[in-house]
Amino acid sequence: MSFYKTWFVFTLYANLALAAKTFSNTLLVFARDTTAANNAVSGLQGYGIPYQTVIVPSNGISTLPTLSSSSTTGNYGGIVVLSDVAYQTSTGFFTALTDDQWKALYAYQESFGVRMVRMDVFPTADLGVTVVSQGCCKDGVEQLMSFNDTSGFPTANIKSYVVQSNIIKKIY
Repeated sequence: MSFYKTWFVFTLYANLALAAKTFSNTLLVFARDTTAANNAVSGLQGYGIPYQTVIVPSNGISTLPTLSSSSTTGNYGGIVVLSDVAYQTSTGFFTALTDDQWKALYAYQESFGVRMVRMDVFPTADLGVTVVSQGCCKDGVEQLMSFNDTSGFPTANIKSYVVQSNIIKKIY
């Protein structure tokens, strides 16, 4: 069997396996406090989108909500995590979710094909970002930038291929 036929068959079976799974349209929202949670879900309320909030205090939560009721039935259609439910300690900011809880969320996301949105998060290596310790990106150093594809944000009024400076606050 050729590479392309093998790839097609693999893709077909992978899609069929995922299609056999179902999930609720309820969004699971993690926040540090009720104010942040309420701000996040106000838009969902406006459109009648069901959600469940989980308030995560600085000492964490003992267990996650039940993510799935079986291997083919998920309880949530998406996950929203605000500010990584992180708190400042004497050595920096750290998430109040345990590594095992993050792994469970990632596994659920992959198993059911749902999206996770992490809002208001400082870019770190676990998000695929590497810190530049030298060069262009130190404080006060101008870095030119432009957007080459704005098709995903048609109503944001962002212009493609318009060079802007990181020092300019408005890029629209």
